Amino acid sequence: GLFLVAVGGLPILILGLVGMAGGFLYTAGPVAYKYWGLGDVLVFWLMGPLMVIGAFYVLTGGYDPRVLLASLPIGCLVAAILSANNLRDVAHDRRAGITTTACLLGHRAARWEYAGLVLSAYGITLALIGFGALPVWSLAAGLTGPLAASNVRRALGSEPERPEGIADLDQKTALLHLSFGLLLIVSLLLGTLSA
Repeated sequence: GLFLVAVGGLPILILGLVGMAGGFLYTAGPVAYKYWGLGDVLVFWLMGPLMVIGAFYVLTGGYDPRVLLASLPIGCLVAAILSANNLRDVAHDRRAGITTTACLLGHRAARWEYAGLVLSAYGITLALIGFGALPVWSLAAGLTGPLAASNVRRALGSEPERPEGIADLDQKTALLHLSFGLLLIVSLLLGTLSA
């Protein structure tokens, strides 16, 4: 981190401190925002836009508003990883007195939250391509559609009393996040080379 601060200066130090505080306060007092049902929202911002903007700034020394836009699908999918984990653990978390977003929503609505996060990644990507904020090459991220569809079907068909049915949904969502992200990176490189 100190090397990145040396390269990127004060903006990277600020982003790093925000990220560290966000990671620490996820379960640490006095905030412990996971237990207030804020984990999904804050993980979206911290591990989506914050990380993508920080990486872009370190690599380029600048900021481009399109970077924020391109980070939104990534934020959706990283939040979906946490959503899948919390969906699986709703009954256990309630017994333990943990109030995740899924606990606040209830199992039925939490299933739709997961589906909404995954589908939003694709919808946002299509919209950004349509508005010219992403290159047409970004359609390649759609190659991950079958995995996304399988994950969404499993989430929507899940039952709170049978968490084993989605025991690996968080892992499958992490694989989706990785695959989608790599294809989006490749599409951005191709878009730059063909511009």
